[in-house]
Order: sequence, then structure tokens, then C-alpha cells
Amino acid sequence: MRPLGFLAVSIAYAAAATFVWMQILLQCGLGPDSPVACNQRADDQAFWFLLGAVALYVVFSIYIWRRKRAKD
Repeated sequence: MRPLGFLAVSIAYAAAATFVWMQILLQCGLGPDSPVACNQRADDQAFWFLLGAVALYVVFSIYIWRRKRAKD
């Protein structure tokens, strides 16, 4: 994969992961009347979500890289 293509795919993946995380946060609500338990649970899960997103990115990157090498 060319560097520009890799950069484009990386940006798209980061945007998708950010969109998913924002959906999780907005499900709880962001106003002063939002439930504290829901927001606390989302804050507690932020690290694991980030870790999972990075792990998934690495796995897919390796898979695409190996598949590309096999074709060449």
C-alpha cells in the first residue's frame, strides 16, 4: 500500500473509531441532567475502548500488509 493510501485509511479508521466513541458518550447525554452512573461507566471504559481500537488497527494493518506481500 502506498504511503498516501495508508494515511487515508488510517485517518478514516480514526474517524470511524471517534464516531463510535461519540455515539457511546451521546447515548448517556452530556448535559447536567445526564445520569452519573452511565457517564462514569463510559469514562471507565474509555481506556479499554482505545486499547481495543488500537489492537484492531494493528491486526488489520498486519493482515492487509501480509495479503499485499503474498500478491507481489
